[in-house]
Amino acid sequence: MNLKRSTLVKTIGLLGLILVFIFTGFTPTTAQSKEKPIKLVFSSYLKEDFPNNLTCKFWMNEVSKRTKGRVKFTTYYNGILLKGAESLPGCGRGMCDLTLCPDAYTADRHPLSMVQSLLFMTDKMDSYLRACYRLFTTEPLLIQEFTKNNVHFLVEIPVSSNILGAKEKIDRLELLKNKRIRAMAMTANALQILGAIPVGLSLGEVYDALDKGVIDGYSLTDFTLAAMFHLYEAAPYMIDTGMGQFGGMFFVMNKKKWESLPPDIQKIMTEVAREAIDKHVALYQKVEAQMADRAHQGGAKVVILPNKEKERWKKIAGPKLWKKWIEDKEAKGLNGKYIFNRWKQIINEENKSSTYKSAYQVFAEKYGVEH
Repeated sequence: MNLKRSTLVKTIGLLGLILVFIFTGFTPTTAQSKEKPIKLVFSSYLKEDFPNNLTCKFWMNEVSKRTKGRVKFTTYYNGILLKGAESLPGCGRGMCDLTLCPDAYTADRHPLSMVQSLLFMTDKMDSYLRACYRLFTTEPLLIQEFTKNNVHFLVEIPVSSNILGAKEKIDRLELLKNKRIRAMAMTANALQILGAIPVGLSLGEVYDALDKGVIDGYSLTDFTLAAMFHLYEAAPYMIDTGMGQFGGMFFVMNKKKWESLPPDIQKIMTEVAREAIDKHVALYQKVEAQMADRAHQGGAKVVILPNKEKERWKKIAGPKLWKKWIEDKEAKGLNGKYIFNRWKQIINEENKSSTYKSAYQVFAEKYGVEH
């Protein structure tokens, strides 16, 4: 009798516990997830307050909020964990879970994905970002490149359009001839085609080189970075030539880590990555407006080439750059022509809905431009 009563008490107790689980939504699984959130490590080679990192912070904060704390992040900035060139391979090896990878540093690891660095395609950051997302998340050849590096692509986070900074005013192509301009890679090729003499220097070396007369100008950076480095003090002319977007940074996650995440968390991360496109444009435009004010206060003079002159530069350099890029990829057995045509198609489609206003336009509206 006592045994039956004991069994009955245990059964009632167990049923009561099950009812508590049902009506409170509490389960052993949720309890465990609350006790042990998914912890991810983010690494960036940039300073913490750099605009591109602010977009990554937005993504991380939103993911933590929308997963109700199930995902938490530890962050490392300024190259403490991984330097720029180490970011992609390091993330692929699991040295971090997430990273901001400068595409140009590891171009040989994802050659077809570098199509987004081709000049004279678009000078609209919003169009560029949407086009990158469409291409990198739908094109099997590019998805395969990221997979080979053991990473999952989330979103592109670029700087803005390529700038030409100069000591003297350059408002037509003839004035560029034989000018020594800091540039590398594709930008160097473009400037050489246009008649300039490219000089390879790091961005940190540009100010002194201008000051000492080693170079006459600089490129391969954007308005914001040029203003942050106070380059207008040594070369006051900040020129919009229409070269356009010239690459950016991949925000990626270690592939094994991505595949280990629950589907609902993957879904949230993907949704926030799409939202990060508009967020980054808004953040960057805010910073660009601040840098326009700083440049004006520092004596900068903005030159915006007329559309006819921009088209002239593009017709001379653009097709040659594009052809060389395609031929280089085809020579390696890669389908460069197909990827280029696909990229061009998407860019043209996205340009139609662009609302982007560049730093040059912001400067011009507030302070005017050189004529």
